Amino acid sequence: MMAGTGKSGKAEGFPFRTIHFCASSDKAKRELGWKPKHTFLEDVPALVRNYTAAGRQHKDVDFSVDDKILSAMRVYA
Repeated sequence: MMAGTGKSGKAEGFPFRTIHFCASSDKAKRELGWKPKHTFLEDVPALVRNYTAAGRQHKDVDFSVDDKILSAMRVYA
């Protein structure tokens, strides 16, 4: 396995995840004058098509990473 990768072989995520997370682009817009080329609402149809084409709607969601993070933060459901 390559350095910087998790058990899955994927690159380590920020800060805890090897998969999806959410971040704000406000600082890039403000300090760099960056402008997005896409909007979430414009991209949703393609995202849904890709999600269903991959059969992900039929797979169980693995919340084990979330459980570890919440446990480490001492947050209990």
